[in-house]
Amino acid sequence: MLFDALFIVLFIAAWMALGAAAWVPLALRRRSVGGLLALPAAMIGAAGAGAAVPLAGLDTGLGVGVSMIAAALGGGLGAAAAFRLWDAYGLGERFAGLARGAGGPRDSGERRGAISSLEGRDGADRTGDGGDG
Repeated sequence: MLFDALFIVLFIAAWMALGAAAWVPLALRRRSVGGLLALPAAMIGAAGAGAAVPLAGLDTGLGVGVSMIAAALGGGLGAAAAFRLWDAYGLGERFAGLARGAGGPRDSGERRGAISSLEGRDGADRTGDGGDG
């Protein structure tokens, strides 16, 4: 029982490693734009494709090799699908907007330092010490 569980875990780890290996050239080609979204998709796709082979009935020694090939192909397809989603929905621009923050200096066109941000828009001091140095 323990050996069976260990065997299954090692197979899933091998399939996921093949999915990550299939993700690398795709991520390098795109200069890793959207790579963090595509890596889990590649690993899940690889594990799903690798597990589909023995579930389909090919559970012999040939099935092990076919499942490894299927895992590499599934990882590549999962990564490609995630990259397509990244581009189709403009997720790069959306995440860049979240990083800047709504109403921040880049949105309002003004640049504020750490000290000047303690003052309100009307110039009133918000530190509570009266503004006298």
